[in-house]
Amino acid sequence: MKKNAFYIGFSAAFFALCALPLISMPFAGSESLREADRGEVPSVIRDGRPDPDFFDKFEEYLSHSLPFRGEVLDLTARAKAFFGTGSEKVIAGRNGRLFYRDEVMVHSGAVRMSRREISAAAEYLYLLSEYCEKNGIRFIFAAAPDKAGVCGDDLPAGCALSAGPSDLDTLHDRLKELGVSYAAVDFGDKGGRYYLKTDTHWNRLGAMTAWNGIMNSLGAPHKLYEDAVYSLSGEITGDLAAMLYPVNTPTEKEYVINARMNGFDFVRPLSVDGNTDKAYIMENLMGSSEKNDLIIETRCPGASGGRAVIRRDSFCRAMLPWFIDNYKSTYITRSADVSRDELAGADDFIFEIAERNLCRITDGCCYIPAPLREVPAYLRQTAGEDSLEIDTDYEMPRIRGKIDPKRFESAPSAPILIILSESGGKYAFEAYPYGEYGFNACIDTSLLPKGSYEVRVYAGGGCSEALGNIEVW
Repeated sequence: MKKNAFYIGFSAAFFALCALPLISMPFAGSESLREADRGEVPSVIRDGRPDPDFFDKFEEYLSHSLPFRGEVLDLTARAKAFFGTGSEKVIAGRNGRLFYRDEVMVHSGAVRMSRREISAAAEYLYLLSEYCEKNGIRFIFAAAPDKAGVCGDDLPAGCALSAGPSDLDTLHDRLKELGVSYAAVDFGDKGGRYYLKTDTHWNRLGAMTAWNGIMNSLGAPHKLYEDAVYSLSGEITGDLAAMLYPVNTPTEKEYVINARMNGFDFVRPLSVDGNTDKAYIMENLMGSSEKNDLIIETRCPGASGGRAVIRRDSFCRAMLPWFIDNYKSTYITRSADVSRDELAGADDFIFEIAERNLCRITDGCCYIPAPLREVPAYLRQTAGEDSLEIDTDYEMPRIRGKIDPKRFESAPSAPILIILSESGGKYAFEAYPYGEYGFNACIDTSLLPKGSYEVRVYAGGGCSEALGNIEVW
């Protein structure tokens, strides 16, 4: 009898607890729940007719409007972190350190780049480096080391790192073979002090250290900031903490670095949220909002360097002050594309990307003349599912498409050539890789005699049939 009473009481308490948010809904609300997450109450009638999606919308609204929802999610997240599990996107490690799950997958070996992806990335960087060298521009590729690789000792049990060479190691080896300059950012045995515990990125001390290494590898004169004063007096809300803890998100200490800086001005953006104060704009650009920062341009007359073009991602945010302070002119972009106009007049071109995003190196289209190459001795036509399209809306005709993957089975590092043929001869231009099997080539028609050219694609020892035509007048 007592046992039955216990079960009945336990069940009643359990169901009462489950029903509490719904029962209290008319009387209470979760003040910590963001209004943007809550949404609007769905309407049964839409545009004068019954909305067929009403019940789905109401279910979603109800789940986001329950009182204490945020607090329950937060409590669940903290319990998972305590037991070292984390969430779908975040892994809770040792010593209060959080890790991005996708990044850990890369370093555990569960997710790896294919041979073709690494070859395409290396060829892409090689072509950029070649263009820069021909135009008197120093080029450097810099991959920001992933936190999982640097702070692997703090990963929880069961998250073992791969023992073999990483994708970045393989890419660096290939770049070395091709003669492409790269900065191997290395924090040594104490790399953990350079990364935030609750964020995917390095802290500002780590950013300054990495920046100095990049400038040394580039061979560019720069300030050493020997008089800089460092203090752990700042505060930051880490992106991983915000993912894991939806309510009462914890903060952590961040470095504040005071150094003697040159005066500078923003060319763009000139303001953020209507505020034109340079310090306010700089703090915004170094934050995680990614507002008004697709393109950043500055002028710093007192700097010793010339003009720098920096293709960057979020890891560069904390390096912005040091780049800006050391170049008379900077053009800093988050766009994946690279254009000839952007590089015009540049002294240095810095290509920075996070290690976990190496597969995205070839995401951008290069509006740069494809280099002229020797035509292969044998243009044997082979069958393949190649595609090609020609866009003449640009100053230079732009040819893009995709190569049949079978062409790379025996030669994953084979370059992609655009073969232009007419009665007077044949010409070959090397295309920039785009993704794993795609390509993009802007043809400088001033290098070609007038005429009508058939367009073929050559890769891996095989040539496609004629896939299009270009008229040069």
